[in-house]
Amino acid sequence: MISDFVLQFIYGRYWNIAIIFFSDVMKAAITSCLITSLGVLIILFRTQKEYKSDRLIKSDLSYTINKEGINQKVRKSNNYIEWEDIYKFYEKKDMFLAYVSRNKAIILPKRYFNTYDEIVTLKNLVRERLKEKKIKIK
Repeated sequence: MISDFVLQFIYGRYWNIAIIFFSDVMKAAITSCLITSLGVLIILFRTQKEYKSDRLIKSDLSYTINKEGINQKVRKSNNYIEWEDIYKFYEKKDMFLAYVSRNKAIILPKRYFNTYDEIVTLKNLVRERLKEKKIKIK
């Protein structure tokens, strides 16, 4: 029964409807791909432009992490973040993310640590200073 309908649909009186439907679907898919590609290109160009215009982002950052919090030093300025100000703390495969808000994080790549013991020390400090619900570390 279903196969008869399909054959009738493809070869019968519904052939024109099928072609129109397929044509409309293809137009929608191509339009969607073009709009998505344009959006991605706009984001890439804006990100590149922002990076080139921000001298501070190109500066060396240094972090000092202790029982009081995280001290971020850029050139002559210091930014001190107390542990209570950390929104969430995540461990990824190759980095730590200390979120100070929902969309703003301090990124600490694991390659910047000199030894594995320093990584373990950081994990212990985070477990000691932050509430368990704020932490996702291995």
